[in-house]
Amino acid sequence: MALELARGFNASQPSFEFCDAVVNEIHSVIILKNEQRPHFFWEIYLAFDSGEYYHDGNRDEHPAEVYTRPQIGRILDAVAVL
Repeated sequence: MALELARGFNASQPSFEFCDAVVNEIHSVIILKNEQRPHFFWEIYLAFDSGEYYHDGNRDEHPAEVYTRPQIGRILDAVAVL
């Protein structure tokens, strides 16, 4: 599911807000069930997490575009190699 969200976000459908909300909900379930986070999911989660806030207080850049989008691109590039 996280991979499909990453692919969708990379193609600009669905929105960052939707994808971020879904990975946060999945993460909540993992925590509530006391399960281990799969490494691949965790990478995607962290990519979306980095788009949730302004880094170093810089409000001139949109964190989802500056941080999340490049991270998702790198993750998807790595998957394409596998």
